[in-house]
Amino acid sequence: MKKTIHCILIGCAVASMTTSCSDDPDDNKKDEPKSYSALYVLDEGGFGAGNASLDAYDLHTGTFTQDVYSSATGKRLGDTGSDLQYHNGCLFAVMNGSGKVIVTDVYMQSSVAEISIESPRKICFNGDKAYVSSFTGGENGKGSVKEIDLNTYTVTKNIPVSYEPEGVAVHENRLYVANSCGYHLTLTDDSYISVIALSDYSELPHIDLHVVNLENILFDSKGHLWVSSRGNYSDVPSRLYRIDRSAGNVYNDVYTYNMPCSNMTATPGRLYFYASVWDNSQYKNINTFRSINLNTLDVETSSYISTDAAGGIQNPYGLAVDRFTGDIFISDACDYTNGGKLFCFDKNGALKHEFTTGVNPGHLTLVPAAD
Repeated sequence: MKKTIHCILIGCAVASMTTSCSDDPDDNKKDEPKSYSALYVLDEGGFGAGNASLDAYDLHTGTFTQDVYSSATGKRLGDTGSDLQYHNGCLFAVMNGSGKVIVTDVYMQSSVAEISIESPRKICFNGDKAYVSSFTGGENGKGSVKEIDLNTYTVTKNIPVSYEPEGVAVHENRLYVANSCGYHLTLTDDSYISVIALSDYSELPHIDLHVVNLENILFDSKGHLWVSSRGNYSDVPSRLYRIDRSAGNVYNDVYTYNMPCSNMTATPGRLYFYASVWDNSQYKNINTFRSINLNTLDVETSSYISTDAAGGIQNPYGLAVDRFTGDIFISDACDYTNGGKLFCFDKNGALKHEFTTGVNPGHLTLVPAAD
């Protein structure tokens, strides 16, 4: 059954879109997008400054609009955004510093819900349920994942995991959680991927990588599980890992790509990632932009954006790829204090557009066009 929020068109970058929030658990399966109409950018803001914001880029008109949420609602998002995702007509902004998840229709004419969660980090979806990682709520100071019923926008389940869980993903009705141990960097045995059967919330054997600071996690269209580690900022470097199924249909066959990864996203045929690693000798971050062919699982030999364009990015902070046009979006935190940048590249890596964003533009999400 559809639950539609009737919206008045507003004069911003998303005025041409016609979507609605829905609580039909099959909607995200039957309404596969044929194209995208907008890109949203969650600007984290400064830590403790309460200046997170939301920007919108209309892919049809080329219009970029800053701070659309505040302009439309008269309210601030809050403090320190940590994730932004689109699901069934709604945007979900995870506000770590404010301890809440803000749900709004894509017009932001109506705030659908605000869900209080202590120390929330990342969000994913499975039908009419959302799953939010939290640094609190587990046993003996460990973290948890909160299940949210999207019919009522209430927390209905607390799922204990390990220390400082970050990325979350659902595949074949199982929840996968990247436990970072970010505040416990010596506890490598506790930094693993939790696997939860959503049929009965039982904890299945976890996936051991024996590395700390796990962060991003996703499944590609081929069924491979990918996870990144930030390392320990000292003698253990950041790395990218691919985990394949082995006997018994269990994910535990780990392959290590000996290269750093700060963020990643996938299209049906390609995994895109970038790394930003501090170099003491040059006293600056060294940025790389690489991709993996998902058919061969080989790393592409060249960068997916031009060398000149890559040199113009100071501190890459967010990544999204339009799988229909091939356009690549990379945000830049610049000096982490003032406004950042959003760069749009075509499928060949040539720069198309550049826009000024809010402070620390860290999370990008594409919104499907209406049929």
